[in-house]
Amino acid sequence: MAMLCFQLGPELAPLVVYFVDYPVCFVLGLLVEFEDERAFLLACLLLCSVLYPIIFYKIARAIILLTTRPHPGNCPECDYDLTGNVSGRCPECGTIIPR
Repeated sequence: MAMLCFQLGPELAPLVVYFVDYPVCFVLGLLVEFEDERAFLLACLLLCSVLYPIIFYKIARAIILLTTRPHPGNCPECDYDLTGNVSGRCPECGTIIPR
C-alpha cells in the first residue's frame, strides 16, 4: 500500500485509500467476523493487493483505448491497412468501412 501510494504521488494517494481501501475493508468486515484485529488487517491487505492491479489495469486500458485513434486509411476496429481495398469491408475483421 505504501509503495503504491508513493508511486501515485501525494495528491492521488488519499483518493485511493478513500475509494478503495475503506469500502473493501468495510464490506469485508460486514461479510466475515474476525476475532483478531490483525487477521482483519491482513485480510484487507491481501484483498486490496489483489484488487489494486485489476483496478489500475482496467483504468489504464480504458485510457489507452480512448486516447488511441486508428491511422487514416486503416480499419477503425483492427487498424488493418486498407490501402487499395475497394470492397468496403475490412479483410482482417470484416468491419464495414464507411466511404
